[in-house]
Amino acid sequence: LELTVAGPSYLVTHLMAVIATSHPRLFLRGVELAPAYLRAYVTENVFDVALCVGGLEGLPSTWTTDEVGNVRAALLASPAVAAKLGPLPTTVARVRQRPFVVPTMAPSDRFVPLDDACPLRRDERIVGHETQTIGAALEFAAQSDHLVFGPVWAARRLIQSGVLVEVPVEGWSVSEPLCLVCNGNHVLAS
Repeated sequence: LELTVAGPSYLVTHLMAVIATSHPRLFLRGVELAPAYLRAYVTENVFDVALCVGGLEGLPSTWTTDEVGNVRAALLASPAVAAKLGPLPTTVARVRQRPFVVPTMAPSDRFVPLDDACPLRRDERIVGHETQTIGAALEFAAQSDHLVFGPVWAARRLIQSGVLVEVPVEGWSVSEPLCLVCNGNHVLAS
């Protein structure tokens, strides 16, 4: 039994072992793809199953989408940076004064900015650095004066170890559905 699962790096990283051990004869291929690539490759038969935040639009009729949970996103920073943001919850005005690590991708010979779902648009922030994965952004923020807006689940180990904290911001509450998208021509079991 062979299965290719695609999704954002943090979902594939944390769920691959769970999926792989769900069936004794399963051969699992994990493909880390940014949401834009998931959308682009859905009709190319690159993967059988996708884990998507917010789902995928315009799927062929053979594909199914099931909501399986929620992914909550928040502002994340080192404890020292969080303390500099003042009493919590902090204000958007204070957040605007700090540099962010923001997502990017390089589909060809130039870099393309990606949306991280932050309530503060990219052009309203100080862009400090860019990375292709949330894991790299979080590791960098843990060791610098930068902020990251991203999935809390992706940061759970860094939060548990105390090197990152969630920084509540007045008026910010971001949560999107986590969807399991399956190619019905390849995945025949429910």
